[in-house]
Amino acid sequence: MKELPKINQLRNFQAIIRYGSIRTASQALFQTQPAMTRSIQELERILGVTLLARGPQGMVLTKMGRIFEPRVAMLLNDQERAVDELHQASQISQGSVVFGCSHLPAFSIMPGLLNKFQKEHPNATITIIEGQLSELITSLRLGRIDFYLGIASPEISMNEFFIENAIKAEFCIMARHGHPLAGCTTLSQLQGSKWYFPNARTGYYKELEKHIFPNGKPAHSRIIYGDSMTIGDR
Repeated sequence: MKELPKINQLRNFQAIIRYGSIRTASQALFQTQPAMTRSIQELERILGVTLLARGPQGMVLTKMGRIFEPRVAMLLNDQERAVDELHQASQISQGSVVFGCSHLPAFSIMPGLLNKFQKEHPNATITIIEGQLSELITSLRLGRIDFYLGIASPEISMNEFFIENAIKAEFCIMARHGHPLAGCTTLSQLQGSKWYFPNARTGYYKELEKHIFPNGKPAHSRIIYGDSMTIGDR
């Protein structure tokens, strides 16, 4: 049977990537620097490759290190999830959930769902990462988030995931309360306006401009792209 890396070696490897140096990583994990160095050397011996190299700004990943790092992140994350699930089952804690969410559910169904969830699990820790699927798909595949709530993009393969259609929604044009163009009923009335579009350029989002500007964007169109509804409201 092949010799496998130890969990503490993988944690040390991940810490060096995060902090950029063996010295800082060893301080963060309350280890001595020689012990951290021996741990990484032993990990590289077991794997038979060099994972880290010293660069001008500190320790950097080698080619083999870049290949290995996502697997380490997934393995350690799965371990934490497994322990968390056992704690939940034994009622030691109420656990935690981390998920991604696009803007549409964040402004529609999410507040009600969160209130209901917190009533049923008052001690649970909830972390929400706002963004489009194209931005969070890597985190989803690596297990850094538990699930994603938003619009699936046909350009992104989702074969490895279970997909459930939760809501149906139509796109609409929004303006702040009291905006002088709030009463407009046609797109032609909005020509020359300032626009704020989602930053995502995949799936349904890339079709928005074709509908707003069927004859192409005006030469002096004023368009801002972003992911924050707060900024878009300004």
